[in-house]
Amino acid sequence: MNIIKITVFQKNINTDVSRDQKQKLISQKSDFLILPRFFPTLAKVSEKSTLHNHKIYVDKLLEISEYYKGVVIGGTVLREVNGKLYESCPIIQDINVIDWYDARIPEKSGELTVSAGESESIFILGGVRFAILIGNESKNEAFLSHIHEEKVELLLNSSSIYNTESEPAEYLKDLDLYSEFSKTYSLNIVRASGIGRLFNNKELSGRSFYSSNTGIKWKVASFENQNEIIKTVNINVLDTIHSLTS
Repeated sequence: MNIIKITVFQKNINTDVSRDQKQKLISQKSDFLILPRFFPTLAKVSEKSTLHNHKIYVDKLLEISEYYKGVVIGGTVLREVNGKLYESCPIIQDINVIDWYDARIPEKSGELTVSAGESESIFILGGVRFAILIGNESKNEAFLSHIHEEKVELLLNSSSIYNTESEPAEYLKDLDLYSEFSKTYSLNIVRASGIGRLFNNKELSGRSFYSSNTGIKWKVASFENQNEIIKTVNINVLDTIHSLTS
């Protein structure tokens, strides 16, 4: 078994990483850092401004890789490729975007038409096989079944969820659902959930967690759903280098 260290950053998507947060990220010495969906996003945001500024957003993510030496997953950006618009999650290492995951179940983004991506969701870095899903894609059981059939044990979910009037009941329901998914598909699911405000000035609720095949191992408490939190979790996975070469 290998122990993989994953740092979850429940971050305000509208603000930059502070000096103290940079120091804390450096001190984690983890293998992966997962950021929330739509981080970074300007405080005053529209769908068109998000697309227009996507290069600025990518540069901000690359800046994190200057001091955090693990693999950076996310957040997400809207980007145009060959005339089509995708919501994409960059995979960053050593100040380079080494790959992209394009959401395969795009969510409507105001007046913009987002296309379904065709990229693979399963990646290999440092001998670790892992999958990436964006937002509510992680609730798609066809995707989860595919990941399980490929013998992938680690799912990283970059997410941002709108606050609702029924918090924290919705969060508890969410945790029960993902706990069941982890057990059914033998998955370690790690979600980084953003706070702040998104399109139409809607407030987000931080619902970050780590779930294994024995249930929820760590979660952000409901009273912390508006807090910025950095948490590193240790995950046991199979020796994927051995399994791929044997």
